[in-house]
Amino acid sequence: MRLTRTSTSWPSLVGRRFRDITSERLRRSVFIGAPALAAAIDGPIAHHHTQPKPFIRVEGVADLLQKVIRTSSRLRSEPNAARHGPVRKTGRRSRTAA
Repeated sequence: MRLTRTSTSWPSLVGRRFRDITSERLRRSVFIGAPALAAAIDGPIAHHHTQPKPFIRVEGVADLLQKVIRTSSRLRSEPNAARHGPVRKTGRRSRTAA
């Protein structure tokens, strides 16, 4: 069982699915023509869609709200801290200084 993080985008999931199809079916077979190859790709996808599994969130609402509160307080207290990390002093002169 693979757990997918909530920040993972759906193209990654699609890419993983095609990687699995490639490693399980396509590399072990020889195809005479394009229709046979298309059938080999469509077969696992059709089987996957016949037995769908619902998405179940593991975290509770209280945990998600705590994350939102922590993140928003951090963003309000330190500008750009979440994106760029702590501000470092480099010892360089400013470009605008003469």
